[in-house]
Amino acid sequence: MRSLPILRLGSLFVALIVLLLTLGACSTKRRAQAPSASVRQEKAAILTALERQAGSWQGLRASLQMQLSLGQRSVSSRVSVHCIRGKGIRMSAMPFPLIEAARAWFTEEEVILVDLIGRRYAQESYETLSSMLGLKITYEQIEALLLGRVFSPEGTGTSPLRRLTFKPLAPAGAELSYRARGGYEYAFVLDEGALLYTSSLLRSGSELLRVEYSRHNTLDEVGSMLPGEAIYSFMGHTPTAAPRARVEVQWSRTTIVEPEELNIQPNVRSGYSRIGIDKIIELIKRFS
Repeated sequence: MRSLPILRLGSLFVALIVLLLTLGACSTKRRAQAPSASVRQEKAAILTALERQAGSWQGLRASLQMQLSLGQRSVSSRVSVHCIRGKGIRMSAMPFPLIEAARAWFTEEEVILVDLIGRRYAQESYETLSSMLGLKITYEQIEALLLGRVFSPEGTGTSPLRRLTFKPLAPAGAELSYRARGGYEYAFVLDEGALLYTSSLLRSGSELLRVEYSRHNTLDEVGSMLPGEAIYSFMGHTPTAAPRARVEVQWSRTTIVEPEELNIQPNVRSGYSRIGIDKIIELIKRFS
C-alpha cells in the first residue's frame, strides 16, 4: 500500500472530514409503532444504560491515531481532539512530529476545515452542507459519530432517543433505528451490555456506511464510556464489496477536563485562500 506525500496530507485530512459529513447524517421521517409493554420496559432499561454511559462530563481532551485508506493509498496521523460537549470540537492533525498538516472545527453552526500545508480553508454552515449533499447534517450527529453515541434524528429535546424504533436481538443485545426520506435508514446495534457495537447508514437495504466500535473504556467514577477503537467503512452511494474508504481510529490519553481549559474557537490565519466544500469533494473522488 503506497503512502502519500506530505503535501497532500492536509488536503486528505480535510477530505476525511468531508467523508464523515457526507455519509454521517440524513434527513428523517419516523414511522410510528406500538410496541408491547415488555418491549417498552426493555427499551427503557437500554436507554437508561445509554444515558449512564454518556455521563455528564462537559470537556474532553484526547489524542487519536488515525489511518485513512483510499483505494491503494493510505495516510496515518496523530490527531489531537478538544471537545466541549454540545458546543464544539477542534481537531488537529500532525502526521509527523512538530508538523501540523490540518485543522478542523465543528461549531454549533458551521464546519471550518483548514489545509495548513496548502494554505487554504473551507467554511460552510450545516444548513448549506445539508442543502448541497441532500442530507440533514447537525453538530449533534457529528459529535455522536466521533464519540460512539446513539443519536436521534429529531434533535436534542427531552429524551430524544425514545423516538427511535427498538428491536430486541437474539440471543442478547438490541437494535435502535430510524427511517428517512429517500430510502435511508440508520441502525445502531448494541451488545448484551448495552454498549454500542455498530452504527450503519443504509439505503434500500444496502449498507453505505458502517462504523464499528470496540474496546470501550470507562472515563470516570460515574461510569462514562468511550470506545477505544473505531473503524469507519465507506461504501459510497453505490455499494461495493470492499469499502471505497476506510478510517481506523485509536483513542489514547483521554482526559476529562473543565471546558475553560479547552480552546475550540476557530482561527484561520490571514492570507489563506477560501475554497468551497465542492472542491474537497472533487478531491475525494480522485482518490476513491
